[in-house]
Amino acid sequence: MENSPEVGGPLSIESRTLTNGAIQLALIGELDLATMSLLDQALDAADAWSKPVIFDLRRLEFVDSSGLHSILRVDRRLQENGGTLTIVRGPRAVERLFKLTGLDSRLNIVGPDEVVSGAT
Repeated sequence: MENSPEVGGPLSIESRTLTNGAIQLALIGELDLATMSLLDQALDAADAWSKPVIFDLRRLEFVDSSGLHSILRVDRRLQENGGTLTIVRGPRAVERLFKLTGLDSRLNIVGPDEVVSGAT
């Protein structure tokens, strides 16, 4: 397994490669217009566009519509390249935004106990 933090502004992204080859990105802080480009940078750095990717939102404090749009764009790009996106449910405020926008039924969102280290 690899661990590499990507830090920028109020968003930090901890990246690691799981034993099954999936890339897990833990998003910490705020995902908004000012920080959304960090997702692409982290995925580029991990060469993850054709792999299973897990966004762990448990430590995400805030997400706005720009951040949601960025997640949707990442999901679409992964699908176009043969990858997949799984999202580990975040705190109540973050989860509420996914529900309000209907993205909770469009994206693959799971609870923390549904993701086993090394597998999705």
